[in-house]
Amino acid sequence: MNTDLNNPIGFDAEAGYRRFLSRIQNEKSYPVHRFRRKIIRLYIPQVAAAVVIFMLGIFSYHYYSQFQSPEVAYYETIVPLGAKSQIVLTDGTKIWLNAGSRLRYPTTYSVSNRNVFLEGEAFFEVATNKSLPFEVKTSMLNVKATGTAFNVKAYPGDSIIETILVEGTVEVSRMQNNAGDEPAVSLQPKQRLTLLKNTNEILLESKPVNGMAQESKPDLQKEMLKHIPQAKEVPATTNYMIATSWKDKRWLIEGEELGSLAVKLERRYNVKISFADNSLRYFRFTGTLEDDPIESVLKAMAQVAPVEYEFTGSEFVLSTNEKFQKQYKKLWQKE
Repeated sequence: MNTDLNNPIGFDAEAGYRRFLSRIQNEKSYPVHRFRRKIIRLYIPQVAAAVVIFMLGIFSYHYYSQFQSPEVAYYETIVPLGAKSQIVLTDGTKIWLNAGSRLRYPTTYSVSNRNVFLEGEAFFEVATNKSLPFEVKTSMLNVKATGTAFNVKAYPGDSIIETILVEGTVEVSRMQNNAGDEPAVSLQPKQRLTLLKNTNEILLESKPVNGMAQESKPDLQKEMLKHIPQAKEVPATTNYMIATSWKDKRWLIEGEELGSLAVKLERRYNVKISFADNSLRYFRFTGTLEDDPIESVLKAMAQVAPVEYEFTGSEFVLSTNEKFQKQYKKLWQKE
């Protein structure tokens, strides 16, 4: 056995080096390790990117839904037939709602606007806020005020929409469908504006003073009407200011035709009234009603006009009292 002082155990360094290179080569050619390293490096970043993109997509959708196209929630007050109601909004505005009325307003009321939506009839005492006008929206008219008292009647089944200004100022404008804005009509206290639904015509009545007397309006308002299509001034034929008394303890009636009065009685008492004789619709009545039952009201009418009534179980039918008509013809007047 040959002995080398520098290699006492006889280790073959060259053979060992060849075995080392062989193992390194085998490691480089082993497919599993290369595959795992490749997957680890690429798969995790791709998953992370996909998750981030997915989360951004959800956030963007909700952000758009909430801030660009919000679904506004509303409070709603519905007053059934035969009832009345009063509510006070967060800004102190008081609203009286007549029978068969519906009022909606957003839960964000008085934050960015003071808009309410009305179907029916309501009397408003608006809290003053010049920087945030109060606006009543109906099916065909908008009424804007900063602080005032006024009445709006906008029942879906009626042929008219009307606004009566008691005090302050309001601006009334028609709803425009894909048309340019038209000037609003500014009302003065004790004026009534009526929109005829069928023709879209606006009638502005003179102020009634001392009953049916009339008071002239400033030339400025007359000039304003010239620039509003289908708008004109008409004289006041009745003291329409008493029309707002429906909300009070005493309901005043003056020169009211029975045809229109019957509609109000139907809503006030939640009853149905029909006419066996249509000529009765044109008799006019004046008086004061409190919380009397409907039978008492009809009985009072029968004492001053040739009207008699019968309850059929589902409705009150009004017919002509022939005997009264012949006996007391001079006491009543049919127009």
